[in-house]
Amino acid sequence: MAKKSNKITFDEFVAKAQAKKSNKKLVADIYVDEEFGNVTFNRPTNNQILEYINGISNAVTVDKDGNAVGQDFVKMFEASREIVYATCPFLQKKELHEALEIVDPFDSVEEVFGIQNTIEIAEKLINEFDGANVKDEVKN
Repeated sequence: MAKKSNKITFDEFVAKAQAKKSNKKLVADIYVDEEFGNVTFNRPTNNQILEYINGISNAVTVDKDGNAVGQDFVKMFEASREIVYATCPFLQKKELHEALEIVDPFDSVEEVFGIQNTIEIAEKLINEFDGANVKDEVKN
């Protein structure tokens, strides 16, 4: 059964675009683990989301039928670390870097959350703000 096509006016188009923009979540409290509980994260930019999805996609090896046959956890962690750091204001604080004696600010992500937790947080982050299931994105 074919969908009925309703042509909208330019004014309706603008109104829908404005509504979509204003409904975007800008901040979310994401459950990290029992130790940290909920931590506030800012909305990633579209480019940060795309970079993350690209990084995760490049970390998965697929066979000729498109089935996942391997994962590069270093690439997965790097993609996750970047988006988690970029969206968590706490991780960007100079005081945290000094307290943990961190030279490279990106190291604060691993130092605070660990490797596996960072990967999980990044996936939750994308799901929270973009509504995309990263595993489905990688499969496609």
